[in-house]
Order: sequence, then structure tokens, then C-alpha cells
Amino acid sequence: MSVRETSGGASTTAKSPASHQLLQRTPSPGKLLIQQRQAGASVNRKKRLDLLAIACYQTMLRRHFLCGAVQPLKRFGGQERHVTRNQRHGIRVLCLQHPQGRCQSAHRSKIGRIVGQKNSIRFRCRPIVRPGALGKNGVCSNYGYELAPYTWECVKSFTGGTALFSAPNTPIKCGGAPQKIMYLACDNWRKRGVLDKADVRFTSGGSILFGVKVFADALQKVVNRYGIKTEFFHNLKEIRGESQEAVYDVVKDGQVVDEVTMKFDLLHVVPPMSAPDFIKHSSLAVPGNPLGWVDVDKHTLQHVRYANIFGLGDATSTPNAKTGAAVRKQVPVVVKNLLSLLKSRVLASDNAYNGYGSCPLITGYGKLILAEFDYDNKPTPTFPFDQTQERFSMWLLKRYGLPWMYWNKILPGKA
Repeated sequence: MSVRETSGGASTTAKSPASHQLLQRTPSPGKLLIQQRQAGASVNRKKRLDLLAIACYQTMLRRHFLCGAVQPLKRFGGQERHVTRNQRHGIRVLCLQHPQGRCQSAHRSKIGRIVGQKNSIRFRCRPIVRPGALGKNGVCSNYGYELAPYTWECVKSFTGGTALFSAPNTPIKCGGAPQKIMYLACDNWRKRGVLDKADVRFTSGGSILFGVKVFADALQKVVNRYGIKTEFFHNLKEIRGESQEAVYDVVKDGQVVDEVTMKFDLLHVVPPMSAPDFIKHSSLAVPGNPLGWVDVDKHTLQHVRYANIFGLGDATSTPNAKTGAAVRKQVPVVVKNLLSLLKSRVLASDNAYNGYGSCPLITGYGKLILAEFDYDNKPTPTFPFDQTQERFSMWLLKRYGLPWMYWNKILPGKA
């Protein structure tokens, strides 16, 4: 059986109470900059960069983000958007909220749409689960804040059998996430003495464990250690919860050549993902791309057809990993190009995004491989040691250092 693609919940233009409170709680650096300019106050270049960077980060906390000056976008898809106007330069900064779901918290903004769950800000995902199947019969997912506790229930109550961990054939938020929960589950089962009773399978619509060879080789050692079987080119398309069956399309040379049904005792689901519909069905999207990413130059982040639009984050067409680390490096590029465009009508020279991304790959309790790489899939390590190795120090960084950096440095625009 195939799974129908549905449009999801009803559209709404109302801001959520959470995002409204955040807006009231924190000053708007963008408005402050405009007010200072209108008042004739002198604002140096560094101050402008700081204010714009902070504005970008605060906006990303609560909405999908685009910058531009195209007038028709004010009523994008028939929905009013929040518009801040720079009277002096005529530039509009548009904050485009996902029209089919409320703004969620920073944690929930990573969540894709699974049947019966709210749409995310960043992604519009196709349902792959029969209604009522998720959250029972061993079908779990960490791609929903309210669903994660059931994942833990499934892991700690598992005493043996078949455990399937899926990954779709589309780009997803944090490409290593489907493997992280698998490794943590296996380490839990190893400690409890049930791993040797488990048939663990990583079923992926992709072709490899990881896109960077040195990290793929390191992860293969982890897979071998836990005895995990890998099933590539297996794209999950249906879940029959009551009978505990997962149905896959088997793909070869881009074509579906077979259908396989696997029985399971535990199934962790990762939904396929795409850009939100209001971008996908607009002229901003890559022509002919069914996933609908915003069509930007991968180095300047300027739209390839509309010179006064810039995009950053998960919904853009940049061919890199969709991670928070990538956004952190994209923001300064967009800010510098925007300022240059305002001042001289040309983009800044020597200002290009190199595709930097980072995946902290948890491989067990107290073990982590910190993968950092660029567009060319070349490692770009931060630390002066071999980051392809599992390290307790990198797990400490993930557990304690990165959350502190996120809240205290990245969101305020200081890192």
C-alpha cells in the first residue's frame, strides 16, 4: 500500500503566545538600528553588524527567516507577514512564519511533521505513519518533543527482538540524528545484557552511513561493535502499527525496484522533510525541485533570481548538512552582504560561506565523534587532535559546553 500525502492542519496567521512574549521581552536590534539612523545618530560599522546579527539570531529562534526587499512578499501566499521597513534605504526585512503551525520553542523548531503532530517551523514533512500508529506498538520517534519519552520507554523495556532505526531519502535536520538514538539504544542494551538478543538494523533511504569518508569509516567501526546490520536504499513508506510491520521501497539507480516488509519489535521513525509549502509553491523555490528549497547561491546566500533576497538556514538549497552550526556560520555572511548591498549596491568581497557544518555524533554513553566539514566533504577540525576518534572530552562538550554556548553566545549574536 502507498501512503497518501496530505496537506496537514488549517492555516493560521496568529502569532503564538510564546513568540509574542519573546518579542515583548527582548528589544529589537533591527528597530533600534533604524531608530538611531532616523534620529541622525552615528552608528559605526561594528555596531551595525552586532545589531543585525542579534536580530538575525532572535528571529531564527521563533520563525523561519528570510531577508529581502521584494514588495509582493508582503502578502506571501495570501497571508500577511511581519514587515520592518528601513525608510532610508527602502529595504524590507521579512520574517516569514510557517503558515500551518504556531511558532514553537527553540527545541521544538527542529521537529518535522509526523501524522497527528503539529508542523514545524523549519520543515514540511510527508506523513509516513498510519493514523494512530505512532506512540504505541513499539513505534517511536524523537522528532516530536512529546514523543521522546515513549522512545525511552521502548528502549528501557526492550528485552530482545528486531529493532529498526529508519532514515529517509531526503535531507533532514541533523543528518546524524537517526544514528545517535540507535547507538545510545545499543549501548543501553549492551549494559543490560540484551544486545546479543537484538537484531538491530539501520534502514536508510540513502547510500552511505555518512557523507564524509573519514567519519563514515569511524562510524562503521561503531556499527560493527554493536553488531548493527545496514540496509541502504531502503526508503520507509508505510508503518502498520497493529501488526508491527514496516514497508520499504527498495531503490536502485533512482527507481523503485522492489517492496520489502520487515517485522519489528521496536521502530524509531525519522520523517522525510522538505521546505514549508508556502515556500515550495512560490517563485522562491528551486525550479523543478519537489522539496522546494529556497534557491540561493551556496556561497553568497543571495537568491539566484531575486538579487534583493537572501536566505539562510534549513530551508535553503545550500548542499550542506542542515545543522545549527551551519546557520551560525551563515548569519555573518548574510549580514555583511546585506550591509554592503545597502551601502554600495554590490556584495561584499571575500565574504563567502564555505559550507561549514558540524555533527556531534554520540556513539554511546560518554562517547562522541565531533564531525566538522565543508562543501567539499573535507574535515575542518576545530581542535588540535584527531576528531574521527570517539572521545569523552567531546561528549562533555556536547553535554555541557554547546548548550551553554547556544543560549549565552549564539542566540545573543556573540559567537
